[in-house]
Amino acid sequence: MEILWEYALPTNEQSNDYQYESPIFVKGEEVLFICKNSRDTKKDSLYIIDKNTGALKNEIAIGGHTVIPSECFFEAVAGKVVIYTGSLWTYTEEEGLRSLCGGMFERGNEKYTETLSVYEIAAMIEEMKRYKITSHLVFGGCLIFSDTYNLYCVDVRKSMVKWSTDASNSTSLPCGSIYLFEDKISFYGSDRLLFADISSGDIVDEIKIPRITKLFSPIRMSDGTLLIGYTNWSGAGVLRYDPIRKKVIWKSKRSFEGPLSRCVLLLYNNLAYWCKNDTELICVNIDNGEEVYSISTRPWLYTDPLLKSGRIIFGTSGADGFLKNIDAESGEEIWSLPLKNGCASFSFYGDTVIAGDFEKKLYRIDFASGKILRELNVGGEVVGKVSVENGSAYTVVWGNEAEPIKLIKVRLY
Repeated sequence: MEILWEYALPTNEQSNDYQYESPIFVKGEEVLFICKNSRDTKKDSLYIIDKNTGALKNEIAIGGHTVIPSECFFEAVAGKVVIYTGSLWTYTEEEGLRSLCGGMFERGNEKYTETLSVYEIAAMIEEMKRYKITSHLVFGGCLIFSDTYNLYCVDVRKSMVKWSTDASNSTSLPCGSIYLFEDKISFYGSDRLLFADISSGDIVDEIKIPRITKLFSPIRMSDGTLLIGYTNWSGAGVLRYDPIRKKVIWKSKRSFEGPLSRCVLLLYNNLAYWCKNDTELICVNIDNGEEVYSISTRPWLYTDPLLKSGRIIFGTSGADGFLKNIDAESGEEIWSLPLKNGCASFSFYGDTVIAGDFEKKLYRIDFASGKILRELNVGGEVVGKVSVENGSAYTVVWGNEAEPIKLIKVRLY
């Protein structure tokens, strides 16, 4: 392993607005990254960096409505890169950066001036949150996404809104995360699971179960029944539902305090897995709903659990954080690698895992055994996403008080 190049970003770890959480998007011969503008730190820029040399090819200022970098995203759609920064853009090397559907999220932003009162500014911030993209997916050359109360489909080729749907059902419970379920889009509305036609956005079906607030995207079983994650304010779990008889077959439940931030199900053989408030991974038998085992993920999950080759791997947070690998059937810990300040991101490279930590190192770890095969001092704490592409890893590292944060490329082999 060796560092091939590093690019200094216009911010440092002492700054209140460092922007290391942007996704790192590699397409063709370019690396795309969102960071502060090099001349005006109140604005953001799209940095376009040569993948081979690390030289800056272009910096394009992004004005208007912006969100924090961890809420930005890049997606390859219909030969273009769609970029969300609070506004929607498309990028190609030939056309550069262009607005997608001209300012559909720009409601009220031009009114933001220093003459506004504290109350007016607070009201405007709430208005901006209402139109912030909360979930998205790509299908058939379109970007489909939800903001607080609506569902949209944008045809990226034509740069036009194909359809939009009021999907909230309630001002107190906004539209939830969207998923592709068979030939429909699924998401929770007010105390029910909704299904929208992917070509028109029309609501075509719903599932409503008494005394359950949120139902998450289902998994269809071989007998036609559905496995669904759910949550209330006092409990959460998994249930199996017969959509023909509209009947709950069984319901597994755990109590907890506070809202649930992650309720995506994993499925392996006859076992299902879900996360209790980011502190516990719970495995249940899908035939009867009985709990098989639970695994502590304390202090809390830093990454989504991923299922690979009969194992579940995830990263946890905090000074005593770990990258853990467990047997999916038994819950037995296969290996656990302590990482200083936790594991915020990891990627796969063949049969190995690539991750970094605050020891200023990037590690290549054998997936089967947890043995560190190689490690590289990268000169700063690894704090950003780790993206692997064609034998190389891209990530962001902190320097020190005097040095900027850097985007680096590392050869893995």
